Amino acid sequence: MGIEQDLLRVSFTLVRFTAFAANALIFGAIPLLMLVLRPALKSLDATSWRPGRMDLAVRLEGLLRASLVASAVATVLALLLQTALVSLLDEGELGLDALEAVLSTSFGIWNLIRLPVLGALSVLLYQRVQDLCLSGMAPSERKPGRAWWSLWGLLSLTLLATWSFAGHAAVSNPAWAALTNDVVHLAAGATWFAGIVILAVALPDVWQNKERSDRLRILSAVVSRFSWLALIAIVVVAITGTLNSFLNLESPGDLVDSGYGITLTIKILLFLGIVVLGAVNHLVVRRRLQNAVKGSSSSDPYALFRKTIATELVLGLLVLGATGLLVGLARTRATGTQSAPALNSEWESDRSF
Repeated sequence: MGIEQDLLRVSFTLVRFTAFAANALIFGAIPLLMLVLRPALKSLDATSWRPGRMDLAVRLEGLLRASLVASAVATVLALLLQTALVSLLDEGELGLDALEAVLSTSFGIWNLIRLPVLGALSVLLYQRVQDLCLSGMAPSERKPGRAWWSLWGLLSLTLLATWSFAGHAAVSNPAWAALTNDVVHLAAGATWFAGIVILAVALPDVWQNKERSDRLRILSAVVSRFSWLALIAIVVVAITGTLNSFLNLESPGDLVDSGYGITLTIKILLFLGIVVLGAVNHLVVRRRLQNAVKGSSSSDPYALFRKTIATELVLGLLVLGATGLLVGLARTRATGTQSAPALNSEWESDRSF
Protein backbone atom coordinates (compact mmCIF):
# COMPACT_ATOMS: atom_id res chain seq x y z
CA MET A 1 0.00 0.00 0.00
CA GLY A 2 3.02 2.31 0.43
CA ILE A 3 3.64 2.61 -3.31
CA GLU A 4 -0.01 3.43 -3.98
CA GLN A 5 0.02 6.12 -1.29
CA ASP A 6 3.21 7.64 -2.75
CA LEU A 7 1.59 7.77 -6.18
CA LEU A 8 -1.49 9.40 -4.71
CA ARG A 9 0.67 11.94 -2.86
CA VAL A 10 2.44 12.95 -6.07
CA SER A 11 -0.84 13.06 -7.98
CA PHE A 12 -2.54 15.16 -5.31
CA THR A 13 0.38 17.62 -5.30
CA LEU A 14 0.23 18.05 -9.08
CA VAL A 15 -3.54 18.48 -9.02
CA ARG A 16 -3.41 21.07 -6.23
CA PHE A 17 -0.56 22.91 -7.97
CA THR A 18 -2.62 23.15 -11.15
CA ALA A 19 -5.73 24.30 -9.30
CA PHE A 20 -3.85 26.85 -7.17
CA ALA A 21 -2.16 28.38 -10.22
CA ALA A 22 -5.42 28.49 -12.19
CA ASN A 23 -7.47 30.01 -9.36
CA ALA A 24 -4.75 32.57 -8.64
CA LEU A 25 -4.85 33.78 -12.24
CA ILE A 26 -8.65 34.01 -12.24
CA PHE A 27 -8.72 36.21 -9.12
CA GLY A 28 -5.40 38.04 -9.46
CA ALA A 29 -6.19 39.34 -12.94
CA ILE A 30 -8.77 41.71 -11.42
CA PRO A 31 -6.50 43.89 -9.23
CA LEU A 32 -3.82 43.78 -11.93
CA LEU A 33 -6.25 45.08 -14.56
CA MET A 34 -7.88 47.70 -12.35
CA LEU A 35 -4.80 48.99 -10.51
CA VAL A 36 -1.98 48.45 -13.02
CA LEU A 37 -2.84 47.78 -16.66
CA ARG A 38 -5.83 50.04 -17.22
CA PRO A 39 -4.31 53.10 -15.46
CA ALA A 40 -0.99 52.60 -17.28
CA LEU A 41 -2.65 52.27 -20.69
CA LYS A 42 -4.94 55.24 -20.07
CA SER A 43 -1.85 57.48 -20.09
CA LEU A 44 -1.23 56.54 -23.75
CA ASP A 45 -2.98 57.65 -26.91
CA ALA A 46 -6.13 55.51 -27.08
CA THR A 47 -6.23 55.28 -30.88
CA SER A 48 -2.61 54.42 -31.70
CA TRP A 49 -2.34 51.92 -28.86
CA ARG A 50 -5.71 50.25 -29.48
CA PRO A 51 -4.25 47.31 -31.47
CA GLY A 52 -1.81 46.56 -28.67
CA ARG A 53 -4.54 46.80 -26.04
CA MET A 54 -6.75 44.43 -28.00
CA ASP A 55 -3.90 41.94 -28.50
CA LEU A 56 -3.26 41.96 -24.75
CA ALA A 57 -6.98 41.52 -24.03
CA VAL A 58 -7.17 38.52 -26.36
CA ARG A 59 -4.15 36.96 -24.62
CA LEU A 60 -5.79 37.53 -21.22
CA GLU A 61 -8.98 35.90 -22.49
CA GLY A 62 -6.95 32.84 -23.49
CA LEU A 63 -5.16 32.67 -20.12
CA LEU A 64 -8.42 32.89 -18.19
CA ARG A 65 -10.17 30.30 -20.36
CA ALA A 66 -7.27 27.91 -19.82
CA SER A 67 -7.37 28.63 -16.08
CA LEU A 68 -11.11 27.90 -15.84
CA VAL A 69 -10.72 24.59 -17.69
CA ALA A 70 -7.64 23.61 -15.68
CA SER A 71 -9.36 24.40 -12.37
CA ALA A 72 -12.44 22.35 -13.29
CA VAL A 73 -10.38 19.36 -14.43
CA ALA A 74 -8.18 19.55 -11.33
CA THR A 75 -11.25 19.69 -9.06
CA VAL A 76 -12.76 16.57 -10.62
CA LEU A 77 -9.42 14.77 -10.45
CA ALA A 78 -9.05 15.73 -6.78
CA LEU A 79 -12.42 14.13 -5.99
CA LEU A 80 -11.47 10.98 -7.89
CA LEU A 81 -8.08 10.75 -6.19
CA GLN A 82 -9.70 11.25 -2.81
CA THR A 83 -12.14 8.46 -3.63
CA ALA A 84 -9.23 6.21 -4.56
CA LEU A 85 -7.53 7.07 -1.26
CA VAL A 86 -10.62 6.20 0.77
CA SER A 87 -10.97 2.89 -1.06
CA LEU A 88 -7.28 2.13 -0.52
CA LEU A 89 -7.28 2.85 3.20
CA ASP A 90 -10.56 0.99 3.76
CA GLU A 91 -9.34 -1.89 1.59
CA GLY A 92 -12.60 -1.76 -0.33
CA GLU A 93 -13.63 -1.44 -3.96
CA LEU A 94 -13.42 1.79 -5.89
CA GLY A 95 -17.09 2.60 -6.39
CA LEU A 96 -20.05 4.79 -5.54
CA ASP A 97 -19.85 4.04 -1.81
CA ALA A 98 -16.34 5.46 -1.64
CA LEU A 99 -17.35 8.50 -3.71
CA GLU A 100 -20.36 9.13 -1.46
CA ALA A 101 -18.08 8.94 1.57
CA VAL A 102 -15.84 11.62 0.08
CA LEU A 103 -18.74 13.86 -0.94
CA SER A 104 -20.10 13.77 2.62
CA THR A 105 -16.94 15.40 3.99
CA SER A 106 -16.02 19.08 4.00
CA PHE A 107 -13.37 18.30 1.40
CA GLY A 108 -15.97 16.85 -0.97
CA ILE A 109 -18.58 19.52 -0.28
CA TRP A 110 -16.24 22.45 -0.96
CA ASN A 111 -14.81 20.81 -4.06
CA LEU A 112 -18.35 20.35 -5.37
CA ILE A 113 -19.15 24.01 -4.63
CA ARG A 114 -16.12 24.98 -6.72
CA LEU A 115 -17.65 23.48 -9.88
CA PRO A 116 -20.79 25.70 -10.16
CA VAL A 117 -18.66 28.72 -9.22
CA LEU A 118 -16.37 27.90 -12.14
CA GLY A 119 -19.41 27.47 -14.36
CA ALA A 120 -20.75 30.90 -13.38
CA LEU A 121 -17.32 32.46 -14.02
CA SER A 122 -17.18 30.83 -17.44
CA VAL A 123 -20.54 32.35 -18.40
CA LEU A 124 -19.55 35.74 -16.99
CA LEU A 125 -16.13 35.96 -18.63
CA TYR A 126 -16.55 34.18 -21.97
CA GLN A 127 -15.71 36.64 -24.79
CA ARG A 128 -16.23 39.54 -22.38
CA VAL A 129 -12.64 39.63 -21.13
CA GLN A 130 -11.24 40.37 -24.58
CA ASP A 131 -14.07 42.80 -25.33
CA LEU A 132 -14.24 44.69 -22.02
CA CYS A 133 -11.22 44.32 -19.72
CA LEU A 134 -9.08 46.95 -21.53
CA SER A 135 -11.81 48.84 -23.36
CA GLY A 136 -13.43 52.18 -22.58
CA MET A 137 -10.29 54.27 -23.08
CA ALA A 138 -11.65 55.99 -26.16
CA PRO A 139 -15.07 57.71 -26.44
CA SER A 140 -16.31 55.15 -28.96
CA GLU A 141 -15.43 52.13 -26.81
CA ARG A 142 -17.80 50.35 -24.45
CA LYS A 143 -16.77 50.56 -20.80
CA PRO A 144 -17.00 47.55 -18.47
CA GLY A 145 -19.65 48.09 -15.80
CA ARG A 146 -19.08 47.94 -12.07
CA ALA A 147 -21.48 45.02 -11.76
CA TRP A 148 -19.30 42.94 -14.10
CA TRP A 149 -16.15 43.67 -12.13
CA SER A 150 -17.91 43.09 -8.81
CA LEU A 151 -19.40 39.75 -9.83
CA TRP A 152 -16.06 38.59 -11.21
CA GLY A 153 -14.38 39.57 -7.95
CA LEU A 154 -17.03 37.93 -5.76
CA LEU A 155 -17.03 34.64 -7.66
CA SER A 156 -13.25 34.39 -7.92
CA LEU A 157 -12.83 35.22 -4.22
CA THR A 158 -15.37 32.48 -3.46
CA LEU A 159 -13.23 30.16 -5.55
CA LEU A 160 -10.19 30.94 -3.40
CA ALA A 161 -12.22 30.61 -0.20
CA THR A 162 -13.21 27.03 -1.05
CA TRP A 163 -9.58 26.06 -0.47
CA SER A 164 -9.59 27.66 2.97
CA PHE A 165 -12.84 25.99 4.02
CA ALA A 166 -11.61 22.60 2.80
CA GLY A 167 -8.14 22.91 4.31
CA HIS A 168 -6.28 23.32 7.57
CA ALA A 169 -7.80 26.74 8.35
CA ALA A 170 -11.26 25.20 8.80
CA VAL A 171 -10.12 23.12 11.77
CA SER A 172 -7.98 25.79 13.44
CA ASN A 173 -8.98 27.60 16.60
CA PRO A 174 -10.57 30.12 16.41
CA ALA A 175 -11.89 29.01 13.02
CA TRP A 176 -13.25 32.41 11.94
CA ALA A 177 -9.86 34.09 12.44
CA ALA A 178 -7.97 31.29 10.70
CA LEU A 179 -10.36 31.28 7.74
CA THR A 180 -10.27 35.07 7.33
CA ASN A 181 -6.49 35.09 7.56
CA ASP A 182 -6.15 32.26 5.05
CA VAL A 183 -8.49 33.85 2.49
CA VAL A 184 -6.56 37.14 2.73
CA HIS A 185 -3.31 35.17 2.38
CA LEU A 186 -4.57 33.44 -0.76
CA ALA A 187 -5.94 36.67 -2.27
CA ALA A 188 -2.67 38.55 -1.75
CA GLY A 189 -0.62 35.66 -3.12
CA ALA A 190 -2.94 35.38 -6.13
CA THR A 191 -2.55 39.09 -6.86
CA TRP A 192 1.23 38.83 -6.92
CA PHE A 193 1.32 35.56 -8.88
CA ALA A 194 -1.14 36.71 -11.55
CA GLY A 195 0.83 39.91 -11.98
CA ILE A 196 4.08 38.03 -12.54
CA VAL A 197 2.48 35.64 -15.06
CA ILE A 198 0.74 38.39 -17.03
CA LEU A 199 3.76 40.70 -17.09
CA ALA A 200 6.02 37.85 -18.20
CA VAL A 201 3.69 36.16 -20.70
CA ALA A 202 1.09 38.64 -21.95
CA LEU A 203 2.40 42.20 -21.57
CA PRO A 204 4.81 42.03 -24.57
CA ASP A 205 1.73 41.80 -26.84
CA VAL A 206 1.06 45.48 -26.13
CA TRP A 207 4.15 46.85 -27.85
CA GLN A 208 4.29 44.67 -30.97
CA ASN A 209 5.60 46.77 -33.92
CA LYS A 210 6.32 49.69 -31.58
CA GLU A 211 9.58 51.62 -31.23
CA ARG A 212 11.99 51.08 -28.33
CA SER A 213 10.93 54.38 -26.73
CA ASP A 214 7.26 53.32 -26.79
CA ARG A 215 8.08 49.93 -25.28
CA LEU A 216 10.07 51.54 -22.46
CA ARG A 217 7.31 54.07 -21.82
CA ILE A 218 4.55 51.50 -21.30
CA LEU A 219 6.88 49.11 -19.48
CA SER A 220 7.95 51.86 -17.08
CA ALA A 221 4.32 52.78 -16.34
CA VAL A 222 3.32 49.15 -15.75
CA VAL A 223 6.37 48.17 -13.67
CA SER A 224 6.10 51.31 -11.53
CA ARG A 225 2.50 50.55 -10.65
CA PHE A 226 2.97 46.81 -10.26
CA SER A 227 6.03 47.15 -8.03
CA TRP A 228 3.91 48.99 -5.45
CA LEU A 229 1.04 46.53 -5.77
CA ALA A 230 3.47 43.61 -5.45
CA LEU A 231 5.10 45.23 -2.41
CA ILE A 232 1.76 45.48 -0.62
CA ALA A 233 0.81 41.93 -1.64
CA ILE A 234 4.12 40.48 -0.42
CA VAL A 235 3.84 42.27 2.93
CA VAL A 236 0.30 40.90 3.38
CA VAL A 237 1.47 37.40 2.38
CA ALA A 238 4.32 37.60 4.91
CA ILE A 239 2.04 38.71 7.77
CA THR A 240 -0.77 36.24 7.07
CA GLY A 241 1.71 33.44 6.36
CA THR A 242 3.33 34.03 9.74
CA LEU A 243 -0.07 33.83 11.44
CA ASN A 244 -0.81 30.62 9.54
CA SER A 245 2.43 29.14 10.85
CA PHE A 246 1.43 29.90 14.44
CA LEU A 247 -1.95 28.27 13.84
CA ASN A 248 -0.56 25.14 12.19
CA LEU A 249 2.72 24.46 14.02
CA GLU A 250 2.93 23.18 17.59
CA SER A 251 6.44 24.58 18.12
CA PRO A 252 9.23 26.29 16.10
CA GLY A 253 11.22 23.06 16.21
CA ASP A 254 8.61 21.47 13.95
CA LEU A 255 10.06 23.51 11.08
CA VAL A 256 12.93 21.02 10.89
CA ASP A 257 11.49 17.97 12.67
CA SER A 258 8.32 17.23 10.68
CA GLY A 259 7.32 16.77 7.07
CA TYR A 260 4.88 19.66 7.28
CA GLY A 261 7.46 21.91 8.92
CA ILE A 262 10.26 21.07 6.47
CA THR A 263 7.96 21.75 3.51
CA LEU A 264 6.93 25.03 5.13
CA THR A 265 10.60 25.93 5.65
CA ILE A 266 11.30 25.33 1.96
CA LYS A 267 8.33 27.51 1.07
CA ILE A 268 9.62 30.29 3.34
CA LEU A 269 13.08 30.16 1.73
CA LEU A 270 11.53 30.37 -1.73
CA PHE A 271 9.43 33.29 -0.55
CA LEU A 272 12.54 35.09 0.70
CA GLY A 273 14.02 34.70 -2.78
CA ILE A 274 10.90 36.33 -4.17
CA VAL A 275 11.28 39.19 -1.69
CA VAL A 276 14.85 39.80 -2.87
CA LEU A 277 13.81 39.82 -6.53
CA GLY A 278 10.88 42.07 -5.72
CA ALA A 279 13.29 44.52 -4.10
CA VAL A 280 15.46 44.45 -7.23
CA ASN A 281 12.43 45.22 -9.40
CA HIS A 282 11.22 47.98 -7.09
CA LEU A 283 14.55 49.66 -6.36
CA VAL A 284 16.61 48.97 -9.49
CA VAL A 285 14.50 48.00 -12.52
CA ARG A 286 11.79 50.58 -11.86
CA ARG A 287 14.29 53.42 -11.52
CA ARG A 288 16.29 52.36 -14.58
CA LEU A 289 13.12 52.28 -16.64
CA GLN A 290 12.15 55.75 -15.44
CA ASN A 291 15.62 57.09 -16.27
CA ALA A 292 15.53 55.47 -19.70
CA VAL A 293 12.16 57.08 -20.47
CA LYS A 294 13.48 60.49 -19.39
CA GLY A 295 16.52 60.01 -21.61
CA SER A 296 18.99 60.25 -18.75
CA SER A 297 20.25 56.72 -19.40
CA SER A 298 21.34 55.09 -22.66
CA SER A 299 21.09 51.53 -21.31
CA ASP A 300 18.11 49.29 -22.03
CA PRO A 301 16.77 47.88 -18.72
CA TYR A 302 14.35 45.57 -20.55
CA ALA A 303 16.84 42.68 -20.49
CA LEU A 304 17.20 42.97 -16.71
CA PHE A 305 13.41 43.12 -16.33
CA ARG A 306 13.00 39.92 -18.36
CA LYS A 307 15.54 38.07 -16.21
CA THR A 308 14.07 39.14 -12.87
CA ILE A 309 10.45 38.55 -13.90
CA ALA A 310 11.29 35.10 -15.31
CA THR A 311 13.12 34.14 -12.12
CA GLU A 312 10.24 35.40 -9.98
CA LEU A 313 7.84 33.31 -12.06
CA VAL A 314 9.90 30.16 -11.51
CA LEU A 315 10.07 30.80 -7.76
CA GLY A 316 6.35 31.51 -7.69
CA LEU A 317 5.60 28.19 -9.39
CA LEU A 318 7.80 26.41 -6.86
CA VAL A 319 5.95 28.15 -4.01
CA LEU A 320 2.65 26.94 -5.45
CA GLY A 321 4.09 23.43 -5.66
CA ALA A 322 5.12 23.58 -2.00
CA THR A 323 1.65 24.88 -1.11
CA GLY A 324 0.05 21.99 -2.93
CA LEU A 325 2.20 19.58 -0.93
CA LEU A 326 1.49 21.35 2.38
CA VAL A 327 -2.27 20.98 2.00
CA GLY A 328 -1.88 17.21 1.88
CA LEU A 329 0.39 16.97 4.93
CA ALA A 330 -0.80 16.75 8.52
CA ARG A 331 0.00 19.91 10.47
CA THR A 332 1.73 19.47 13.82
CA ARG A 333 -0.73 21.43 15.98
CA ALA A 334 -3.35 19.01 17.24
CA THR A 335 -7.04 19.48 16.41
CA GLY A 336 -10.15 17.49 17.02
CA THR A 337 -10.87 16.95 13.35
CA GLN A 338 -9.09 17.11 10.06
CA SER A 339 -10.76 18.62 7.00
CA ALA A 340 -9.13 16.38 4.42
CA PRO A 341 -7.24 13.12 4.85
CA ALA A 342 -3.51 13.61 4.85
CA LEU A 343 -1.60 10.85 3.19
CA ASN A 344 -0.09 9.39 6.33
CA SER A 345 -0.99 7.16 9.25
CA GLU A 346 -2.70 9.94 11.21
CA TRP A 347 -5.74 9.79 8.95
CA GLU A 348 -6.31 6.14 9.76
CA SER A 349 -7.10 7.10 13.34
CA ASP A 350 -9.32 10.03 12.33
CA ARG A 351 -11.98 9.11 9.79
CA SER A 352 -13.90 12.35 10.28
CA PHE A 353 -11.59 14.02 7.71
